[in-house]
Amino acid sequence: MAWENPSKRRSSPHQDNWPLTKRQEQVLEFIRTHIAGYGYPPTLREIGDRLNICSTNGVDDHLRALERKGHIKVRPRVSRGIQLTGKGERNEHAEVRQALGLPRDAPLDIVLDQIRALWSALRPSSP
Repeated sequence: MAWENPSKRRSSPHQDNWPLTKRQEQVLEFIRTHIAGYGYPPTLREIGDRLNICSTNGVDDHLRALERKGHIKVRPRVSRGIQLTGKGERNEHAEVRQALGLPRDAPLDIVLDQIRALWSALRPSSP
């Protein structure tokens, strides 16, 4: 059997079901956090600086993998051209839901009711 260069392989049509690597999760989480904090996505250089990725080419590799897996869309040749897809946004508040003991797909109104109940229970009562 002849040797095949892995970089020349076609991506699997089912690659969107592949799990994210730990590094891809870190990149995606930084993108989410940056958008939530600043209202716009980070540049490749900002991602690299934050995650200690030496080259923008390395960052681009992670972004292409996230795009193949359906978590983001990248507009070519556009600074800050990263957009979260529904799949990329879906688990944005998964940690909050998990901490509250709710399923990952619990509706927002149930999450807010749970937070209000906890806030009321933790708030000191007036003397």
